[in-house]
Amino acid sequence: GCASGDGGNDDEHTMHSVREWVQAGGLLLDLRLMDAYQQCHFTGATSIPHTVLFERMHELPPRATTIAVYSDDAAVSSKVKAELTDRGYIVPLCVSIPSARLLSFTHTGHNACAWLESGVSTRQLWRPSPLLDAKMADVNALFNGKTHKNALDLACGSGRDAVFLALHGWKVVAVDYLPQMIEKLIEFAQESGIADNITAHCEDVEIDDGKELLKYKDNFDLVNVARYLHRPTLQLLCDTVRVGGVLLYHTFMQGAELVGPKRPRSSKFLLQPGELRHIFDNTTTTATTTATTSTTAITTATTVTSTTATQQHQQQPQTVRVSGEWEVLFDEVRTISD
Repeated sequence: GCASGDGGNDDEHTMHSVREWVQAGGLLLDLRLMDAYQQCHFTGATSIPHTVLFERMHELPPRATTIAVYSDDAAVSSKVKAELTDRGYIVPLCVSIPSARLLSFTHTGHNACAWLESGVSTRQLWRPSPLLDAKMADVNALFNGKTHKNALDLACGSGRDAVFLALHGWKVVAVDYLPQMIEKLIEFAQESGIADNITAHCEDVEIDDGKELLKYKDNFDLVNVARYLHRPTLQLLCDTVRVGGVLLYHTFMQGAELVGPKRPRSSKFLLQPGELRHIFDNTTTTATTTATTSTTAITTATTVTSTTATQQHQQQPQTVRVSGEWEVLFDEVRTISD
């Protein structure tokens, strides 16, 4: 169930629980409608109204994240807690306080004023794909001082990577073959205030084995691909990167099918060990010898070759070479050359 504030000491106790949670750095999802959120909300909360939550799941952190939920309706809080729990989230704190009661604290000189605020500010919960998250600082440093930085996000899905790049100052072309994904991306970009920095295209680059990519030849400083594999497009994809540009490639390797039901099963969508290295060695790319050089092209693949709990739960990419069957992640560094 969920803790409900019904007035007096109940409200004080419930609000104290939320304050302690937020002050300790906990994530708090505010499920109320935007008008109520703008009037008053807990500092550090994230606003996603319950009416659109399951259309905006891409704005949540990865599954297994611990998160608290708050609404002005106990039934809503309880329902969302149950649904998030079913999806793999951990929800230890579930509360409801009427919005009018919450707002009243700001008018009484109560010490709650220090941890309540108004306005539209909201905490970002989502993260981009692990490789982009890990390498963004390196890539930005590489292009430090360049006025116009152009990126391609291929198979962009609902747009987390595209929005992340745009928030970091990139002009992004985002491509996906599903119209509903493009619609989500456009809405997400508008909500994030960077719609002008993203051009969305609904197109299938697999037609004619990727010939659609020819129009992007030498267009991009950065090409990003996450959790997508169509082998005939790989060589052409490399040609979309300008000399001195960066390619980030992150997808599943053989063995990932052992982890869970939502991993690809077909070898068509699973890289073999060393496959990316072989493909890019046969293009105009030049392999570097260590992972500590100035990285101008990076490819990675996620794999789990053991079903131990430690390996199943490892999420963040590491800069490692494949040296045996127990490696969990594969990370190559490549320099786009003449």
